[in-house]
Amino acid sequence: MGDLPPVLDARRDAADGAVAAPRRRAGGPPCGPPRTARVQERATSLDRLPADTDGTRPPAGEPLLGKDVTAEFVPAEEGGRLVRHDLLAAALRPLFRHDAGLALVHAVTSLSAASAVWTAGTPGQRRRLADRLLDGGRLALVPPETGRRNTPWPGGVRARRSARAYVLNGGTDLAVGPAGAASCLVYARTAQGDVPHSHTALLLDTGHPSGPARPPYRAAGRPRTTPHAAPWAKDRPVPLDARVGEEGDGVPLALRTLPFGRLLVCDGLTAAAGTVLGEAVRTATQNRAGPPRNEHHARALAGFFADLLACAALTGAALRATSLLPRQAALPAAAAGCLVPEVLRDGLEDLSTVLGPVDHPRPGSAPAGYARLSRLLPAALAGPDGLALCRAVVIPWLSGAATGPAVPEPDGRLFAVRAKLPPADLRQLGAGGGDDVLGAALEASAGRLDGARRLGGTVALLAELAQAFLTELRLLRERLPRATAAPGPAGEHARRVLADRYAVTAAAAAVLGTWESQDGGDPFLADPSWAALALSRLLVRIGRPAAGAQADPSGPLGAVLAELTARRHTGRSYDIDGLVPREG
Repeated sequence: MGDLPPVLDARRDAADGAVAAPRRRAGGPPCGPPRTARVQERATSLDRLPADTDGTRPPAGEPLLGKDVTAEFVPAEEGGRLVRHDLLAAALRPLFRHDAGLALVHAVTSLSAASAVWTAGTPGQRRRLADRLLDGGRLALVPPETGRRNTPWPGGVRARRSARAYVLNGGTDLAVGPAGAASCLVYARTAQGDVPHSHTALLLDTGHPSGPARPPYRAAGRPRTTPHAAPWAKDRPVPLDARVGEEGDGVPLALRTLPFGRLLVCDGLTAAAGTVLGEAVRTATQNRAGPPRNEHHARALAGFFADLLACAALTGAALRATSLLPRQAALPAAAAGCLVPEVLRDGLEDLSTVLGPVDHPRPGSAPAGYARLSRLLPAALAGPDGLALCRAVVIPWLSGAATGPAVPEPDGRLFAVRAKLPPADLRQLGAGGGDDVLGAALEASAGRLDGARRLGGTVALLAELAQAFLTELRLLRERLPRATAAPGPAGEHARRVLADRYAVTAAAAAVLGTWESQDGGDPFLADPSWAALALSRLLVRIGRPAAGAQADPSGPLGAVLAELTARRHTGRSYDIDGLVPREG
């Protein structure tokens, strides 16, 4: 049996303050001497954006994405503000709450494209791109096309190397970004077949491969601010020094960098979903001081609140991993990319019992943000750094973890909401492999909780749920060799299932770690009720019964519902720390 979790240990040092004490110390990469900073303080304009609750978009919406935002994507040593990904996510959340579609295509796309340059670019490429972003320029992205069928441009964008240049031909319907982008990162095919070294990253200085991009088209199920068709490129020369990294390293580079863009999307969509939850709570509690009278509404609201806390715990751990464990951070980021959009989509469907269908809202409700986010999520799921790419990251990493040595429990700051972290080393992001840090955290948490069963009540329930997820993790590791060796469609399906089930297990580890990291400053987060309800809902996602926490109004469900009602009346947000004032 393990020791008691620190959050349950009354002898815990009271001098820990607002930041949970780390279980282990981990060094961080030193930050090199910065260039002369062109931006002296963080932008404040985004913090004042109203939340998307009435469906109106300011006429000058896109100008909000000028220098104040693009400077967030430039490393501090290049004169920008990017020091840590968790700070960048916090800066982008107000923009996601205001207009998630605008943030998705116009802001995060620039970072997803720029990340490849910060990771593998030459000093000259980094400097030129930094200057462009600091001047308010934005980037477009053409991701690698592998294994796609029924595309109007077979092979996507192709590049043939000549003596003096790469010559581009072809087109794509996956290009993402604003039509006026100053630069475009293109993952162009330089070899035939879906082989590991089939693509090469090229940084173009003038928008899309053949000039200005077409306006975004309205595909079925997608809003206009989503992937759009880039026109044909015909014998377009690109200088050899536009190559980012080595020739043929495009797919590995994409697997290293694109999951972190999706991670920021997931974190921002979770913040936007908190605004939608606020709409639903207001609708369900009109003219009432207490919780909703309708029992089904109460369960839907409390359940979605628990889901948002689980999503925030997972994205928060993945963001902090970029600073604490940059080489191992790709696996948590990819796990979040697999799970969070699915959880949010299912949660918004549950909220339809309160707000009504997206296209036919209930009279008196204010579901503008709800409708817009519901329409945006399919595009977020299918974006260029989407589900397939995240699954492609998860399986190889898990294979390495299953055959490698035991991984020690990670630094406790990985789960502490307000931990002091070292700067992120952008060149090291995703460079390692084989370490499942969230799996190691789950094993440690489950061991400690097993020793706390004697306390009974919700703690005993939480210990039971932790053991269920530990069993699931071990089963995944046992099944992995057979799934990776299986050929054909059956093997592909088995690998997809394992990746999705691992993502759920990773979220459970993040929930437990976040709960254990509490020092008592927030009584709600220190209470095991929210963690028990979140884990029980996660367990249902992998087909395991866990009705106890979701059925008892006097247990975890009641405690979460009480917190939800309290935040409604005190003006606190539905973020995991509840400290950010709600907009709208």
